[in-house]
Amino acid sequence: MQDVILSPMTGLVSRESELELIKSAFLDACDNRGKIILVSGEAGMGKTSLLKEATTLFDSPEVTTLKGSHIFEGARPLQGLTDALSFASQTPLFLETDVATFKKIFAVDGLGNIIYEVGGEGEKMDSGVLAEVLSAVQSFVSDSFGKKGGKREGLGVLEYGDTTVFLEHGKHVHIAGVVQGACPAEMKDALSRLVSTIDTLFLDDSTLIAANALKEQLNAFSTLRFSVRRDLTDVRYENEWIKIAERAFQTVRVLPGTKVIVLEDIHWSDELTLFVIRYLCRNISNLPILLICSYRPQESSNMDNFAKTMEESGDCVKVELERLKRDSIVEIGRLYGIDLSEEMVINMEKKCGGNAFFITEMVKQMISPKTGEKEQMSERDIPQSVSELVSRRLDILDPQPLSLLEYLSCVQGDFDVGVAKSLATVKDATSVLWELFSSGILIKKDEKISFSHALFQRSIYEQMSKRWRVYHHDNLGHYFENTLSFALDDTVYKLALHFFEGENWEKSHLYNLKAGESAESLFAMEQAIDYYTRAYESSKRLPLEESPSSRLLSLERLGDAQNALGRLEDAARTYNECIDMTTDPLVKARFHRKASKPLINTGKFSEAQKHLEDGMTLIGEGVERGKSLHQLGFLKERMGNYDDALAHQQEALDIMEKSPGVNHRDIASIYNRLGSYNSIKADFARALTDFSKSYEIYLKIGDINGQGSSLNNMAICLKHQGLFDKALEKYQLAADIFEKTGNIFNTGTILNNMASVLFSQSCIRRAGEYYEKSYHLRKRCGDLRGVAMTLNNLGNCAYSLGEFDKSLSYYEQSLEIQNELGDKPGITMIH
Repeated sequence: MQDVILSPMTGLVSRESELELIKSAFLDACDNRGKIILVSGEAGMGKTSLLKEATTLFDSPEVTTLKGSHIFEGARPLQGLTDALSFASQTPLFLETDVATFKKIFAVDGLGNIIYEVGGEGEKMDSGVLAEVLSAVQSFVSDSFGKKGGKREGLGVLEYGDTTVFLEHGKHVHIAGVVQGACPAEMKDALSRLVSTIDTLFLDDSTLIAANALKEQLNAFSTLRFSVRRDLTDVRYENEWIKIAERAFQTVRVLPGTKVIVLEDIHWSDELTLFVIRYLCRNISNLPILLICSYRPQESSNMDNFAKTMEESGDCVKVELERLKRDSIVEIGRLYGIDLSEEMVINMEKKCGGNAFFITEMVKQMISPKTGEKEQMSERDIPQSVSELVSRRLDILDPQPLSLLEYLSCVQGDFDVGVAKSLATVKDATSVLWELFSSGILIKKDEKISFSHALFQRSIYEQMSKRWRVYHHDNLGHYFENTLSFALDDTVYKLALHFFEGENWEKSHLYNLKAGESAESLFAMEQAIDYYTRAYESSKRLPLEESPSSRLLSLERLGDAQNALGRLEDAARTYNECIDMTTDPLVKARFHRKASKPLINTGKFSEAQKHLEDGMTLIGEGVERGKSLHQLGFLKERMGNYDDALAHQQEALDIMEKSPGVNHRDIASIYNRLGSYNSIKADFARALTDFSKSYEIYLKIGDINGQGSSLNNMAICLKHQGLFDKALEKYQLAADIFEKTGNIFNTGTILNNMASVLFSQSCIRRAGEYYEKSYHLRKRCGDLRGVAMTLNNLGNCAYSLGEFDKSLSYYEQSLEIQNELGDKPGITMIH
């Protein structure tokens, strides 16, 4: 056990027993017995004060303390964990999975001369393509500006195969950004903001203030990463969540000494954050890690279910903050130099309900803000609610501080002084802020400002008129929009919130759509659904003639997210709305195809088939028909009609391979289905050919997960052909891929498959080693069905080696899990 010096307890009223529980759990963690502490209490009960005091207990060089908090709205998914773990990682932990960057950026003068160029991240461009791009950019600029004498502002777009060049015209310098592959619309917006910034570097048409400043801007811009919305069709977001959780776990695990992670207000966190917390808790029992989370009970059903699950685990300590009693009220009064009368204490206990915030603020109001004199209150002076209490505090403020407080109550989380200064009606924001600091309503720490308690903020916000709320949110939206960096970063979530609440429907639609895409890229599907819903609601408030495409786009994104999350009935309804909303035959066919998928997955095969057939009657040959046939083949597969499934997939393949603009991932998916059907028919040679073609496509387009899955499928075919060594080679390649990408769920599956090959070769001990590795990975990611299966396989290995007691133990453990899961086939197999 490490020698850790504990600091003395100080200053917190009536929370000694709670602090002792935290101290005990911390000492367990120091002894490699990790714990999670759940601190629960309603608003105002003192959760934040308790955690602040608790962290002083283990203020020691041997302890690493990581802190994060959550806000009600407007936060990035995983925000609390991101803040907490940012200290421990030099690179962002939770990046979007697919990103685009500028391969080259050129600064060009009005005659087409290259002033400066910089290469972006990633592989170098093909020299031939680069030469064509340079020539085209120079010609485009000189034609537009030099030869014609005119000046055309705005963005030019040039395309060369998969290479796109955006050219933004500035007043003095023109910037060309070169992108290969997917190019999100956000990249164009960022380029426009870059040019506006560079324009400020010039004194006139020909004089540059500092050439180095231009280079610095371009160099910084070249490092930006832009999220690319990925196709969610075949994504298992649970696997992606496991990868994210494993990354967080490994980041914490390798830190020196005892690690304490403090996460406040997790009742406001997203489902992905709760998943990561569960993952951490499952894997810290033998590590020096203490996780402390605070929350309000009954704030959300997700949170209550999470708390119940955690409490049922043996490593959870529940700390429930009780209401303060009379002796605690007396003690709080004495802290402020007031000896409360017995009658006053009784009245405060009755009316304040033992709420620490309510009691403390009541005591503070007994002190005159002007003279500092202290006086008792009568029972009738005690407010009936927290809102009334806050109103009394606000009544003594002048109009300017009150106006600023209302404005700032619209901001979620902490903020800098620039936000306060963005309210034009407050003339001297600095002086007003100091007045509010003195009042204790606002506090400042590390150049950041926040409300001293969430109840102040909530009460002020709820008492404000809707007209002012709308005005303030819209004003804040414009402020954050104007302070954006070149790339649309986490600010997009603030913009989505403020423009929606500010009823700026055009900007609300834009930023809620982008926020949905950003959340989606982190596989935070519930949040993505919320943002897409707001985007759609915003589009409905725009004039119909201006917003048909906006409405359709928002609704389609909503349906895709619902389908990915498994809200299949919702997705089917959403896609049906899309069908009714468009008259374009090709678009209509796409939505018929999309509507069929949730119907297939809910067993409504006849409805799904009708959608696919209706869609195909609207279109001729082409990519969409190929996709619909691919889906029809999948439907026939689910119905058990493999001959028809094979025929439809082959027809889809024939169409797709000769169609221009096809997504090669779709072709790879078809080969995978063909391989599966041929495997079912025991034609493993043909199946191996199909899976090999799928692998080659995934390799060409750089789809790592597709490569790993195809290699696994190839190995299965080789195993059935008796080519065990070749099967092991493919399995190992697949395992290496999934291990590299952090996909421990698939790695566990591959290791189990490798062990089965070794078992078939009578390499029992080696098989046992691989099963053991698979068991630990499956246990780490919570794959109980996989754990039970692997325990059964370990039992088979032990039995084959004559280790019967060990074998029986494995079987019993497997049976216990199968009984918990209600897995009758698994139970039957073990018996």
